[in-house]
Amino acid sequence: MIRMTVFRRITLAATLLGALAAAPVAGAQPKEPPKQLDEFVPINQLPQAEQIPAANLLIPAYAFVWVAVLVYVVSVAKRLGTVQREVHRLESDLKAGKRP
Repeated sequence: MIRMTVFRRITLAATLLGALAAAPVAGAQPKEPPKQLDEFVPINQLPQAEQIPAANLLIPAYAFVWVAVLVYVVSVAKRLGTVQREVHRLESDLKAGKRP
């Protein structure tokens, strides 16, 4: 029960971190709709306001993935520790002649 509470807290913290990281991206969107272009314009000829900087999207995406991986690894490590303790307890019970 306590472990689930910790897991929920970690998940909530990761969600809030993701929301905070996405806030600058949402604020960076242009305020007025772009004009409709009639022909192809290469990206290097577009005004700076119409180009999306990659760092604003890439850094939060990598941060989210790393946090998700970290949460998963911590979760697996905790479960593995629980299983190892149970195996050691069962081994000691068998050596003592008790039946589980």
